[in-house]
Amino acid sequence: MPEDALRLAAPRPKEDRLALFDLISKTFGGYFAWMEKCEKHYIGHSHYDWEASRVGFADGRLVSHFGVWGYEMRVGAARLKVGGIGAVATDGTCRKRGFMARTASESIRAMRALGYDMSVLFGIQNFYHRFGYVRAWPYRTY
Repeated sequence: MPEDALRLAAPRPKEDRLALFDLISKTFGGYFAWMEKCEKHYIGHSHYDWEASRVGFADGRLVSHFGVWGYEMRVGAARLKVGGIGAVATDGTCRKRGFMARTASESIRAMRALGYDMSVLFGIQNFYHRFGYVRAWPYRTY
């Protein structure tokens, strides 16, 4: 497999679950706490959308993830199908190779195909614009 080869797919709940939790836990720190959090409520027993989310595999390992949590949002009288984006992660050994750009783009295509009206996230400033995200409201802490 070429160095930049990446196979993209929707994560499989049974087969990819532990590898997915492992990647997220390594990325966000507090490994064992994140493993438990993913299983109990962050992904397990949540609105995590296994069909819209995407993972990337390189050399047989799960190395990237762009997570989608589906929910309904009301804007006035309109009901929108919204994808909340989270647990965006790339294995530390695979960064700077364009894997996340490809993983995110594929997930965004899947959301469109599945009828999502929009997606939202709170993330790293000056990173997500490359995927079409724009600031919608100011971030404030009171």
